[in-house]
Amino acid sequence: MFDALLRTASVSRAAKTLGLSQSAVSQSLGKLRRHFGDELFLRHSAGVTPTSTAVALADDIRQFITFSEAALMPRAAFDPISKPRDIRISTSDLGEILMAPLMLEAFSRFAPNCRLTFLDLWGEELREGLERGTIDLVLNGRKPPGGDVLQQKLFDDSIVVLAHGESRLGPFITEAEFSVLPHLTASPGRLDHVIADDTAIFRGIPRNVVAHVSNWLAVPHLIESQRDLIAVAPSLLATAYQRFDLKVMKPTFAIPDFCIYQFWRRRVNADPFSLWLRSQVRALFARGAPAPQASSACVPTAPRSLRAAPLAPELLY
Repeated sequence: MFDALLRTASVSRAAKTLGLSQSAVSQSLGKLRRHFGDELFLRHSAGVTPTSTAVALADDIRQFITFSEAALMPRAAFDPISKPRDIRISTSDLGEILMAPLMLEAFSRFAPNCRLTFLDLWGEELREGLERGTIDLVLNGRKPPGGDVLQQKLFDDSIVVLAHGESRLGPFITEAEFSVLPHLTASPGRLDHVIADDTAIFRGIPRNVVAHVSNWLAVPHLIESQRDLIAVAPSLLATAYQRFDLKVMKPTFAIPDFCIYQFWRRRVNADPFSLWLRSQVRALFARGAPAPQASSACVPTAPRSLRAAPLAPELLY
């Protein structure tokens, strides 16, 4: 019922989806409100809106539903040796940098007859790919368009600030320094995603954005060529840039962590191949994406109290 209210934003539509009466849904919601000591969903003219407590509970409840549904469905295991197939994964260049190398190495061992294809799809093209089954899995920080999409968090990572290696800035950057320096931003996808990310992550902090690029591969090259630029990036990506002459700084103010999820269509939730694929990906990244070996530009450690809570997947890179 909780998940239905999140997806439909309406008591009546949730009741119709569940095949229950509105009063039954309202009674169940009342029990949840008493249990959590929170309104959970606030009524308004167009339906209901989740409270911050409900939003915080959403990931855990959706994962519980996902695993419960999968456990109750009879299924035959997928055998990657006897059943070779193409595995099509939608991810950004960030995913290709951080995740593809480990996946290629691991799948070559336990699924040598399967071929991995990584595609950078967005918007309607991604929605159609999921609906038609031409995309098996999405690895990203942003929820794909369309309904009935399930998700599971793979790992999160702190955010750092990159500058040229000869910058006079120290290992930590203050909010005042951050606000006045010229920024380079990177975000694949449509321009409205750039605006949403900027508004969500740097709420109330002014930014002097002078350039934007659509991929992360360009970031270290531009910082090396334009020595006054700074850029925000996940710390694992900063480590992957170690061959460039960059300085990595920790912000002394709170910035939400960067999170990566895997997404799939609900209709393949209990499919043997999808179950196998998701379990392999989850196992590979259960402890986070591996950072490249020893770098001279190590990431400084800021107090844990300065790290803000992760953003919802709709608002990430």
